[in-house]
Amino acid sequence: MLIETLIFTISAFALFVYIFYRLVKENDTIYVTVLAIVALRNWNKIYRCI
Repeated sequence: MLIETLIFTISAFALFVYIFYRLVKENDTIYVTVLAIVALRNWNKIYRCI
């Protein structure tokens, strides 16, 4: 169960990084604040699993 949670959390964080990179590359900065909040939430989940 722990391994599944860790894999899911890491994949969600990787997807976030990819989406964030694409938005910054396309200069669509409307959602940057929302994505930063989501990143902090995901980082908290990763930190609790470790």
